[in-house]
Amino acid sequence: MNMTRRILIILICISTLLTSIPICASDTDFNFNKLKSDYARKKGISAEDVIIESDYGSYNGDNRVVILGIKGEEKQDEPYDLYIGDLCFRFSSEAYADRFLYYRIETYGWNFYTVKEAYEKNYISSKIVYELALLHGVETYSPEELKVEDGGIEWSFDPVNGKLTVEGEGEMPDYKLIGDRTTSPSSNWRYGIRKIEVKYGASVGAYAFYNCENLVSVDLRSYVGSIGRGAFEACTSLKEFKIPDNTNEISSDTFKNCKNLTKVELHENVRRIKKNAFEGCSSLKEFNFPEGMSEISDNAFVGCDSLEKLSFYGKPPKKHSGIPEGFKGEMLYPDDISHWSENVRTAISDTAAWGAFDAPDIKYAENYFDDVIPGGWYVTGLRYGYSKKYISGTGDYRFEPNKNLTREETAMLLYKYKGKGETYEEYSFDDVMPGAWYADAVEWMYRNGYTAGISYKEFGVGREVTRQDLVTLMYNVHEDRWTSEDYFCRSETIESFSDYKEVSPYALKPMMFATGVYHAIVAKWDEPLDPIIYGNNGRIMPKATCTRAEAVAILSRSAYVYNIMDAFLIS
Repeated sequence: MNMTRRILIILICISTLLTSIPICASDTDFNFNKLKSDYARKKGISAEDVIIESDYGSYNGDNRVVILGIKGEEKQDEPYDLYIGDLCFRFSSEAYADRFLYYRIETYGWNFYTVKEAYEKNYISSKIVYELALLHGVETYSPEELKVEDGGIEWSFDPVNGKLTVEGEGEMPDYKLIGDRTTSPSSNWRYGIRKIEVKYGASVGAYAFYNCENLVSVDLRSYVGSIGRGAFEACTSLKEFKIPDNTNEISSDTFKNCKNLTKVELHENVRRIKKNAFEGCSSLKEFNFPEGMSEISDNAFVGCDSLEKLSFYGKPPKKHSGIPEGFKGEMLYPDDISHWSENVRTAISDTAAWGAFDAPDIKYAENYFDDVIPGGWYVTGLRYGYSKKYISGTGDYRFEPNKNLTREETAMLLYKYKGKGETYEEYSFDDVMPGAWYADAVEWMYRNGYTAGISYKEFGVGREVTRQDLVTLMYNVHEDRWTSEDYFCRSETIESFSDYKEVSPYALKPMMFATGVYHAIVAKWDEPLDPIIYGNNGRIMPKATCTRAEAVAILSRSAYVYNIMDAFLIS
């Protein structure tokens, strides 16, 4: 009888009882008391508690199979997944899996091995383990069988490394709870999932990964939009989590009862933490609220008994009922935001140890202004202008994007963009008051030839700026380019707008340039640059008033175009 057959015969005699243990032994005079003593020592129990269930005799004088049991051991019903080679074995309990033993003669006596250890040491093959499992009713599956299609999304589980991959182009639905399980495909492998990687850009549905108790690593791509209610609830092995860039809300119960969670990294775009989001996260010691945070809902941190420090990186949240009642730890706020008054701090928590800190500058302007909608068409321009300090708000965390731009606001915008902080003692226009916040900006515009005012002695303070005026002024502050290099643009671009004839003569060349940025005579780029001004429904609207939102958009696009030209000329 060859060795493989002998080993197979030994292993297939595993007891069908949950408490049974397959043991290989040698010679007909085998000492059963020694066997019981060896096993009792391994398990840390008394040899008197080990019982002989069956004796299958010796085979070929080399091995013997007996079945052992343990007195009074209670049956466990919680399923347990064991990974061996390219297969996963689902046992009725972890204790049952641990007693799937291989008893082998060594140089200096007998030794016990788990089936997994025996496989890793090449004592047995995965085929033998598979046949053995089938014989004793242990559920098995391979990676090829671990795929589920659900609404255009594929869930695939690799039992070798415990990785669940979710990918596709569909929309993940919200799942429901049935007892302690979710209707999500993840419930099929919840005991074995140790890693999760999401490779699509939609959302994570409610209870998608509920009760994956062995999950330790999650990779949500930055474009995942939202995370549903209870998506990671009861993932008790999860320790760290990074919220994706595009996620703006932590839903209710998202991390509820993740008792080992110690670190959560929130992107600046996160604005809301909903009810019970971190309930029972008893290992959390500190938490940072990003600059865009506006809502911390009821019981968001209830049961987070280890919390010691809470830090705010933006303005005070409008809703803060989720701050733990009676919190006595450290609570920090940014020292450069004036709205963190004593009254505001006391309203948030009158028991915390408050302190100011030197917070970093706001990264995203939409997180600072209450009236700016994230994702708005002008937000990119606002980010640019605000980060460069070319433009500020109108007070009380308002930007007023739809407010029309005035001539003095335009002067200040361009002064900050291109000026060098020049100051003056005398001013050329009668309607410019010395000491006014815009006085030096207007004088700088005039002395550099960028504007002549609306008359010889009047700048036009308080008057609104048209779209063609702003484009022309932006064109003028870059006049050094036109004196040394002859740029040109094609008239057919501006002529594609139905109202192009309404453009005033003084603004024609700047508007032609802004609508169709073309190549310099000195050389050509591979592709035309994007336009500075796009128009609306086929109309360029040159004499329409220019809003603050339009102003920051035109400024950022212009800066990009001119910077590209600068880099080209230098090279």
